[in-house]
Amino acid sequence: MILLYQHHFRTVLIHLHYPFRKMGYTSPTKKARIMLLKRQDVPVTKIAKRYSIDTSTVYCIAQKYTETKDFYYVKPKTGRPHKFTTKDIQYAARILARNHAHDVSDLQRQYFPTLHADMIQKRLMACGLKAYVCHRKPFLSGSHKTKHFAWAKAHKHWTAKDWKSVIFSDESKFNLFGSNRHCWCWRRPGEEFNERYVRKKVKYGGSSIMVWGCITALGIGCIVCIKDNMDSAFYTQILNDDVLGTLKDLGINKKDVYFQ
Repeated sequence: MILLYQHHFRTVLIHLHYPFRKMGYTSPTKKARIMLLKRQDVPVTKIAKRYSIDTSTVYCIAQKYTETKDFYYVKPKTGRPHKFTTKDIQYAARILARNHAHDVSDLQRQYFPTLHADMIQKRLMACGLKAYVCHRKPFLSGSHKTKHFAWAKAHKHWTAKDWKSVIFSDESKFNLFGSNRHCWCWRRPGEEFNERYVRKKVKYGGSSIMVWGCITALGIGCIVCIKDNMDSAFYTQILNDDVLGTLKDLGINKKDVYFQ
């Protein structure tokens, strides 16, 4: 999936307005300042030194502005126009930003059936867009976000001493065989089935184990193996046996801590 954020969109607009510049780029704002100094009869050499450009660039800017009266003017290119136009790129960027298409292939099938997906991808990449793997994070509804933000504002003045009174807990899964992550290797062509470069696996994933644990400012707490599903009765047992047991072992008063 291609992710598009605000700074990416600005990059797209810059590349679209000045698509293939190879020489030094002078912004329209700088051009306007140069012309203002030139109207004030400031010597060209001083203007060039002030903006770290060549004197020929100053003359060129003045000549183009005299002809076009537009600091944003870009001379049109010769040759056959692109099938995937500037407006098409902007439209495609909005579609991908709103997740109306999963990837370039999906974008091509739904919105640009007469074009090839490779051409669309190359044009998007020329504008600074690239496909990345989406990061995973817990789903938060609008109500969750509102409550989280209110809680963060209420506790933004907490010091390190205040946070030391918090007990953090979480569950985690551990695979007994292998890993769910992507596995990479460096090898030569034709060695894909070499024993050193093959990722071993067993049927049904090799099983895994869920554990619950907590941590305090004074040390780690108990680790509990979760063999079945975590229900309210089992979680209550963990709170009574393991959380309170951790506080007792570490010498912490339960009235002095917050459990997260």
